[in-house]
Amino acid sequence: MTPEPGRVEQFMQQVAWLRGRGEGMALLPDRETLPYDLFSPHPEITSRRLETLSGLLANEAFRTVRALFVAAPTLLDRLPPRAQLRHWLGVSCRTGQELDPDDLRRGLDEAAYLRVPLVNEPGEYAVRGALLDIFPSGSPAPVRIEFFDREIESIRRFNPTSQRSTGKLDSFSLPPARELPLDSDSIDEFRERFRRRFPENPARAEVFRKLGEGVAPQGAENYLPLFFERTETLWDHLPSDSAVVLLPGVATALESEWEAIVDRYRQRDGDLEQPCLPPEELFAPPDLHKAAVAGLRSIDCRPESLADIAVRARAQDVRARPAPMVPLNRSDEHTSLEAYTQAPGRRILLAAETAGQRELVRE
Repeated sequence: MTPEPGRVEQFMQQVAWLRGRGEGMALLPDRETLPYDLFSPHPEITSRRLETLSGLLANEAFRTVRALFVAAPTLLDRLPPRAQLRHWLGVSCRTGQELDPDDLRRGLDEAAYLRVPLVNEPGEYAVRGALLDIFPSGSPAPVRIEFFDREIESIRRFNPTSQRSTGKLDSFSLPPARELPLDSDSIDEFRERFRRRFPENPARAEVFRKLGEGVAPQGAENYLPLFFERTETLWDHLPSDSAVVLLPGVATALESEWEAIVDRYRQRDGDLEQPCLPPEELFAPPDLHKAAVAGLRSIDCRPESLADIAVRARAQDVRARPAPMVPLNRSDEHTSLEAYTQAPGRRILLAAETAGQRELVRE
């Protein structure tokens, strides 16, 4: 866990370098929207988030994800329940499969795909006679399914601009397009919960009106808890035997982000067209995360000396060993840099203060 979203991907790359491989590592991206913002996350960010959450579900059986990287502010987001994700992930297609096109369209609606005349970006689908075009979330290109009555005759990738096929597929799975269910039943349940939560003329709220028209407006994620009976946090998606590594500044980052959320709520509260859920309902407060970490094995990385601080039960404080004093010359075969780097089983990162010094060391 890093304190800032901007550092988490860089840190994951650094760990991958130190391990010598990147397999088994996953990143949960930040939504990159301000609290109570009137904009939804970019579709590419949403697809990456859902890909990671879907991988954690698969991880329950196969443990393919060995390390998950996340920034502290991202932890505060409440998430769809795992049962909903499992339901979304049940949509898949293969050549020769007997499948009612109407059932597939209903599955796309439930997975929050938007029906359009022509697909152009992830999360959209279009129906043209016996052809069903889908742009899967997280996919680099859309796919075209051709039906012969109720049988899938072919599946092809195609270029959305030229409409020309670029390759055949035997099968593919459909990840959800948004973190919200947008099928008719889910929208009806959302509107009922919205009426109970905001009884003062709910029709004035844009999200209430737009969803009633079958359109998901920007910023609908601000009402995520009203789409489900209950939400979950990232901790619910992790194995019970997980270990948590906290980089310096995580605790401060959680508190700072929570203060920003509360401040934004105070600024926006009272707007009847954009009513706000209280912070405790839309986000998971820092105390919840502190309690979750306390129940797991944890490694708290801090720069200051911890000799006078009692180590918490089941926790470990880590400090790096000083780098060895290795001269750049070849005066001694046992202490030279060349000899040091040739030792078996050792992976070394050389850092320099400037690009010029880096090139000098490289030479």
